[in-house]
Amino acid sequence: MVDGQGTEPAMTENERLETIAKLAKRSPDRDLSKLLAGHLAGPADPDRPPVPIWDFAEYAASAGVEMETLLEWRYPLEFFRGGSTVVSVAEELRDDLPGITPLVASDVIRRYRLLADAGALAWNADCKSMVAMSPHDEWSPIYRVWSDEMKSRSL
Repeated sequence: MVDGQGTEPAMTENERLETIAKLAKRSPDRDLSKLLAGHLAGPADPDRPPVPIWDFAEYAASAGVEMETLLEWRYPLEFFRGGSTVVSVAEELRDDLPGITPLVASDVIRRYRLLADAGALAWNADCKSMVAMSPHDEWSPIYRVWSDEMKSRSL
């Protein structure tokens, strides 16, 4: 934990801002704030709640926190083979998934719950980060269950 937030930074803040400036120059008509994700969107929130995304509903109810507030919090996700990214439910709601319309916060939270229940993700309470316990390419069966749930809801 180099940055005190559960993951090593993928880039310095200056590198991040330079990359965003280059992207903005290439696409001046686009609002990049709606497109950035992971480390490029910024670091994990240092004061994020002490619970993983899959426990948001229970935490919101017990701590008296608005769910909408929790959705914006950015969490580190440490990859199984090293490296990391930063995720939030709000960022994932921007994804356009064919055949799953509309994707809502509870859908994203449900996917994290399925991954945790299957042992693919774990919670590191000391760092307040999520940790992949297996390679991402082994998660296909879990994603299939989640996708089938979303498709059946859309029918």
